[in-house]
Amino acid sequence: MRASCVRFHEAKPTQSKAVLLQSLRVHNNPLALAMDLLLFHRDQYEKLYNCSYKTEAEWAKEGSPNVPLGILYIVIGTSFISLYMLCLRVMFTKQLRQSSCLKIMIQIGVMDMANLVANCVYTGYLTMIGAVFCTAPLQQYIAGSYIMFAWTICSLTSVLLCLNRALELMFPRRMDVLFGGYRIFFWLALPWLYGIYFGGYTPSPSFSTKVYAWFFDPYLGMDDLKVDRSYYNSPPHTYHNIGTSIIFTILYAVHFATLWWKTRFSTSEAMGKTKRKLFIQAFLISTINFSACVCYVIIEHIMPPTFVILTAHFLWICCNCGPVVIYLTVNKTIQAEFIRTFMPRNMHSRMIAPTSVTTPAGKSTSRASVA
Repeated sequence: MRASCVRFHEAKPTQSKAVLLQSLRVHNNPLALAMDLLLFHRDQYEKLYNCSYKTEAEWAKEGSPNVPLGILYIVIGTSFISLYMLCLRVMFTKQLRQSSCLKIMIQIGVMDMANLVANCVYTGYLTMIGAVFCTAPLQQYIAGSYIMFAWTICSLTSVLLCLNRALELMFPRRMDVLFGGYRIFFWLALPWLYGIYFGGYTPSPSFSTKVYAWFFDPYLGMDDLKVDRSYYNSPPHTYHNIGTSIIFTILYAVHFATLWWKTRFSTSEAMGKTKRKLFIQAFLISTINFSACVCYVIIEHIMPPTFVILTAHFLWICCNCGPVVIYLTVNKTIQAEFIRTFMPRNMHSRMIAPTSVTTPAGKSTSRASVA
């Protein structure tokens, strides 16, 4: 048995009414959940996440290994993590780091890689071995807390990107006051504080090959176990997903209205095209997050068929794979710098499209497209 497993007992667990009430009080206390529950309320943790209902062999039979699906998860994860590492190498150049928007995109990239480690690489491994929570409970519990930490940072940073784009359209002259210099790091710290709360003080999800996805109920699909399922839910996670979805919708309504208002009489085609491309980048990144948020709210409360659950999981993966594809296909600045950094020099002129730029003196110059 793995060292991370809770010790199994032959006798079936029994709890008095008083102990059950105490368990419920601790579990519903937002300051006694996740890592706090594991570290400081271990007795309650072992009551709520009890693996003595079955033997180790019986738990192993509960899982359904799926090697092709597991390999697919791992290949997707490692491929996009590698692509992100190359893309972030470009985004860390001095020229690009000067933009507050690019700093936010860098944080999204870092947290996307952190998510891919969990929802692709680690999930792929669990899928291949046919894991359920009690095949490695401590390992899964810690991984679930990590997932809450990484997911909430990533999605809230996407909201920050959307807010940054909207404010730049509405108040372009105020952007330096709001996001300039070290002020951007204050904004970037907010998602981290938020993520620490979710990772440390909200319930931890666990993976089960009953449905090949992460759920808060560690005994999902095991109807033979007489367990009070009301313990295993996470209102903060639901509020987060619904809240970010609503905020995305509001910000993009404001963003679209402002873009239309400011460019309705514009004669500058280049300015309109640049703003549209920036809008498209932020819109695509945030729309993927919106879709995953909504899907996971639905499947946490209404158990759909397995293919719907797998679709929701792949949407979560797309949340973390999509941005790097968008950066390299839509963002001409990152695209051009990527080509200069990683492609042979003799290919630069053919792959980087020059654009004409008029200087203040009225002279026309040529440079790579930066939209």
